[in-house]
Amino acid sequence: MKIGFIDSGIGGLSVMKAFISYPILADYFYIADTAHLPYGLKTHDYIHDRVEKLTHYLINTHHIDCLVIACNTATAISAEKLRKQMPNFPIIGIEPAIKPAALASKSKEIAILATTSMINNPRLTRLIHEFASDVSVIKIAADRWVTLVEQGIFSGPKADAAIHETLQPLSDHSIDQLILGCTHFPFLETELRSILNSEIVLVNPAAAVAKHTLHSLDQHHIEANTSSTYHYLTTGDLKHFQHQISPLQMPEGAVCTLAV
Repeated sequence: MKIGFIDSGIGGLSVMKAFISYPILADYFYIADTAHLPYGLKTHDYIHDRVEKLTHYLINTHHIDCLVIACNTATAISAEKLRKQMPNFPIIGIEPAIKPAALASKSKEIAILATTSMINNPRLTRLIHEFASDVSVIKIAADRWVTLVEQGIFSGPKADAAIHETLQPLSDHSIDQLILGCTHFPFLETELRSILNSEIVLVNPAAAVAKHTLHSLDQHHIEANTSSTYHYLTTGDLKHFQHQISPLQMPEGAVCTLAV
């Protein structure tokens, strides 16, 4: 099987890691659309145009069997549109884990960290209305964290300062669930855990997405490989991309540029 991943940058690699750990044996094709980063501050039309172009590239050139939109913002904007265009093709998105966080909360206060686009997206409002109507949900825009991760800053004074500043609104609340509503944010998990109260659970839906994808592939009778290969593509600067992924401990594979 061949699985394609799309994100604005390297954040979606946190999702791909969950697939590898599950494990799901496949030929992996990951696109970091770094020439158009960040998605979170772009218009919906702009984002959908990018996701659509990259999807058709993966299908037509690499003949993927399944697409994973490894970006919360892009999922909210493009997933349903693409499914209507290709109803028989498995398209998996990633969404903020509002439902499990709300169900697990004992304090009845939870928070979500996401991009500005995701925070303002009607899809998030509907998820909260449907699954967290009896829970207080604090929404915090953390676009700055995307930049940190793209710069390879996962810890240290700069990350610490940015995280403290972003989390300041939580000081007046007693949340017990913190939803990582952007695939870049799990790369800051170590720093987050050093700052947050140990009783606060960090909610990352990546493992659930991997499980759901495997189920979808089974339904489409797409069999797993006996081994995996890895292909990393960027629409931006190749050397910078290689430098970005080197500390992430991803499996070795082909790394190249993509002009789409």
